[in-house]
Amino acid sequence: MADISATARVGNFGFRLVDLRPDDGMAPGVLFTTRPQFIGNISSSWAVASEETGDLNLYADELAGNGHTAFKPLTARADIPGASATTRMSGRFGTPASRFTLVTKGSLRNDADTPRTRLFTGMAIASSDERLHFELTPYTALQFFGNAQVAAARTLTGPATFQEFAEARVEARFTSAPFRVESYRLSAGVNPDTGLRQAVSQRMRFAFTNDTAEANSGFLDFDVFVRGETVDLPGFGSRLRMAQFPLQSPVPEPGSGALLLCGLGLVGAAARRRRA
Repeated sequence: MADISATARVGNFGFRLVDLRPDDGMAPGVLFTTRPQFIGNISSSWAVASEETGDLNLYADELAGNGHTAFKPLTARADIPGASATTRMSGRFGTPASRFTLVTKGSLRNDADTPRTRLFTGMAIASSDERLHFELTPYTALQFFGNAQVAAARTLTGPATFQEFAEARVEARFTSAPFRVESYRLSAGVNPDTGLRQAVSQRMRFAFTNDTAEANSGFLDFDVFVRGETVDLPGFGSRLRMAQFPLQSPVPEPGSGALLLCGLGLVGAAARRRRA
């Protein structure tokens, strides 16, 4: 049984093409390409679990990535006693008949009688940093769709030395029309100032519409993310931690996923040095 948990999932993700001028004699079409950079992965699956108890620190993480392929099936898992995180991407993407799934989840136990801080984090990145590009034929709409679900839960109901936080989110940045960038976000979160559980399900839909007589291109960034933590805040209540753990964090800027992974790598290295 978990005291803190979070899950973010997108299932049956795919796309369809819509001919905006069916009488013009031109069949709708799309070409997906990736634009690799020298550093970082286009697609990655990453999981972290950590614990601090006095002078003893436990840390586990796993990162699976592919530098040149978007929507790559990948898995990662991290486990320590009392905390775990898993991420998984599966399926196919690239044709109208293809379907892809992203799932990340984590859980931990809150031992309120022991001076212990625990954390889980998971992230599945289907494409990042504006590197999955598509080129669309004239007078064509590229419609993306999927089933998005996010949930976060905690167990403590009253004041306690150890506070509980959890969040889950689904995010996408995409070109909706030539030279126009928009975003999609679905999130759930709990903290000491909210209820014990929040869950949201939604049929996600967004599109790139090329209503011009020329071929046009756009991009898609897409990921799911979870995080949960129990932290010792004696004498501070929840206000101090909420400054670092907002329920509605902003949509990340391009490249923030890669920066996040690099930063967590440094945190993990530091934790391992402390443990040694």
